[in-house]
Amino acid sequence: HSTPKDYWGNLIALGGNYLPPVQGTTSADVEYEGLLFGLDWVIRVLSHENIMRDYILLHSTMIVRGDCKTVIDQLNSRSSARKMESKYCMAVTKIKEIERLFSLHRSHSAQFTNAREMNIHFDHIPRENNTLCDAVCRLVVYQKQRCIVGSVIDSVKTGGIECVSSI
Repeated sequence: HSTPKDYWGNLIALGGNYLPPVQGTTSADVEYEGLLFGLDWVIRVLSHENIMRDYILLHSTMIVRGDCKTVIDQLNSRSSARKMESKYCMAVTKIKEIERLFSLHRSHSAQFTNAREMNIHFDHIPRENNTLCDAVCRLVVYQKQRCIVGSVIDSVKTGGIECVSSI
């Protein structure tokens, strides 16, 4: 059994994005959005020369961890993506792009002469062990709330919103 330190020992990126609540959204929808967000980041990093790209190129394994077992099972081909087919296909397309960029840069650099293919693994983390994700989610929600409250206060100050009190 892995400890949280084992889960995050080689963490190279951490981020979050606010998704407005939409009726019918499932945990799998949100997990795929997070996955796509992260894969886009890796593609951007691999697309430009920088120290983070070199770090990624020095390694040949990328581990994607998530707490939605449904999505992890789909990415590991243990179950069909049926309802999530479009997001699954977007993820697979991005994964193939990461593999292409990885191979391209590894094969064109003398620094990486023993180039190997990129291995991407998908691991499930039980929800109760995913405290880092919970912390990031709370931070994103807090930032969104601060932004909304700040906008309301600014509108009240500038006369854009009238506050009415009745007793």
